[in-house]
Amino acid sequence: MTNTTAVNLSNQINFSYGFQQEDALEETSNNFVSNREEEDKKEASISKLLVIELSESQASVLSKEKSSIVSITSLPSSVFFVENHLENVKLPQPIFSNLKVKKNNNQSRISLLSGYSIWNMGYGNTKPERDQFEKNIASYHTGLNYIHPLKKNFSIMVGLQYQQLNSQLDWNITLDDYKITLTDTIVEIVNNITTGTQTEVRGDIDFFVPAQRNVRHFNKTRLLQIPFAVGKTWQIRKWQADILLGGSLNIISRNEGRTVYQDGLQNYNGSSTDFLNNQMKLNGMLSGRLTYLLNSHVGITTGVQFQKGISNWSKEQDVTMRPNIFNLEMGVTYSFGN
Repeated sequence: MTNTTAVNLSNQINFSYGFQQEDALEETSNNFVSNREEEDKKEASISKLLVIELSESQASVLSKEKSSIVSITSLPSSVFFVENHLENVKLPQPIFSNLKVKKNNNQSRISLLSGYSIWNMGYGNTKPERDQFEKNIASYHTGLNYIHPLKKNFSIMVGLQYQQLNSQLDWNITLDDYKITLTDTIVEIVNNITTGTQTEVRGDIDFFVPAQRNVRHFNKTRLLQIPFAVGKTWQIRKWQADILLGGSLNIISRNEGRTVYQDGLQNYNGSSTDFLNNQMKLNGMLSGRLTYLLNSHVGITTGVQFQKGISNWSKEQDVTMRPNIFNLEMGVTYSFGN
């Protein structure tokens, strides 16, 4: 047989026992219950559960003050709560707490980005003759820029960007009277009646035939630009997003290739040609970026950039050329400061 008892624990563990006695020990039991109530008043918050079971032989020690035999009857098991103070208990810190990425909206940043470019000439309503023979092909760009933070997560950006725009000329024409010249050809044989000898007369012979002329050439436009913009930054945990609105200035340009101009093929090489000038031209720019922060300083950045020519690149009368440039970019970003 066992008797269930409860233990209340604070600075020391006090035991209170519930049991039944015969009429001879009624007074002793009342004193014991009174002591228990006084001890219970000293107890506070409950945080732990403890149940102690005493055997019948162990419970008999409670009757040491009486010489008579005490009969103990087990009571139904009861559950009591034990007090334990946890004010000074310190919980363990997370193992990776030192790897948290701090928000760096207010940090200066420098980014190195490059990637694939798609573009078109951006001609107006009047298109030049060469437009039907030229097509834009895969191009690329690379740039280094600096972002300086302002108040309320706004920022300003300035940088240096190299932009290469590639195109391909495919020109063909059918010629009904294409001239072919045969040089050093025997045009006449002279017979000497007296001697009976023959003398060859040589010269050049021109004749005309139908022909198909095909020309393919790869053209390049190289630009060194200064991009500038005002931006807004948002950060959620390790992700940082930027929207930038501004422009770019073509400070240096170089155009190389072959095209159709004034009903014929023309080779060109320079910043300014008979039909094109794109140096010191202004473009509008809109850019969006998304950065994943590896730590408080280094991040991997992807983004898109769109440029629209504001200045007219064309030198031809009644022809406007304001190119559209779409850049996909990827690179790394470094943030300064703590």
